[in-house]
This record gives sequence, C-alpha cells and structure tokens, in this order.
Amino acid sequence: MYILLNDQMVDSEELQETIEKQSNFNVDTDLSKATKREDVLAYKLSINLENLIQKDNINEIQESLNTTQKIDTTTEIDSTNLYDIQNTTRNNNINEKNYINSKELKKIDIEELDDETFDLLMSSAEEKTKIIQTLLPSNTILQAYAYKIDSDDNTLKILIAIAHRTLGNLKLNDVIKRLKKEVD
Repeated sequence: MYILLNDQMVDSEELQETIEKQSNFNVDTDLSKATKREDVLAYKLSINLENLIQKDNINEIQESLNTTQKIDTTTEIDSTNLYDIQNTTRNNNINEKNYINSKELKKIDIEELDDETFDLLMSSAEEKTKIIQTLLPSNTILQAYAYKIDSDDNTLKILIAIAHRTLGNLKLNDVIKRLKKEVD
C-alpha cells in the first residue's frame, strides 16, 4: 500500500522489509489500512525479549526479578545484544556466572513479573523504536505503544504509527488510540 507523507510516496511493504532487515523488530501486521487515513503508516511489531535487554537496564531488570546472580557491567561492551555480552565474557575470560543469560530469561514466568519490571520492559521497547525513526524518510514522526507480552513466543508486542511532521503528534496519538482498540 502506498502512503503519501507530505509530497513523498512511501510503499508500506518496502518500509516493512527495511524495518525487519535493519532492526531487531519483526513486523507482524501492516495496519496502514486500519488507520483509515491516507497519510499514516502503521504496523504491529514484535521484539524478542532477549533482544530487548540492554546493558543499561540489565541491573534494573535483574533486581526486579530478585535473582541471586550479580551482573558485572564494568566490561566494555559495544553491542546491546545478550549474545554479544556472553561472547564478550568468554573472550575476556570473565566468569559467566556474573552475567544474565538468554536461557535464564526464557525461564522467566511472564505472569509472575511485577508491575515495575513489566513497565520497564514496555518503556524499553518503546525507546528501542527510535531505531526505526532513523530508517524513515526525513520530516516524519513516529509514535509507539508497547501493549502486551506474549509468553508463548517470548516476545513483546508494539504498535507504531508514522506520519509527516505536519500532521502533528496529537493526531498521530489519536491514530494509536484507535489502533489499540482493534488489535488483539
């Protein structure tokens, strides 16, 4: 579907492929038609919880999960991926017990997450959508809303809406509100 962002035509399928190739997000559904607007792109995205955890918020998440392991964040880590954190620890001969690993994350019972941890994961997902902003044409704005953790897939679901800057954040926020009613 083609969407007009001010004076530029954007193919929603082409942008969908770009998002999937250049970010950790998977595009579950193109919701551009559901917006009922010709000037807004919208997608339902998912991100694996393993890809969501970053070096900056690992300690906060671990504290809220009340695990007994202590995480060492003194090592210089370039990537935000847990897999890279594990490889860095191996390469530096650091005891792997000091790091949270992806297998332990998979063991987390989603229903047992406290509100603080749940909110932290949701806000981290919304913050991570800023990566998508760099893939968009110039003068576009993006609104994101993380709304659900799917325990079956170990993913977090997010709605995003994209429009030209002239539309404004208020109208784009209204589009997100409408989309919230239609998903899941």
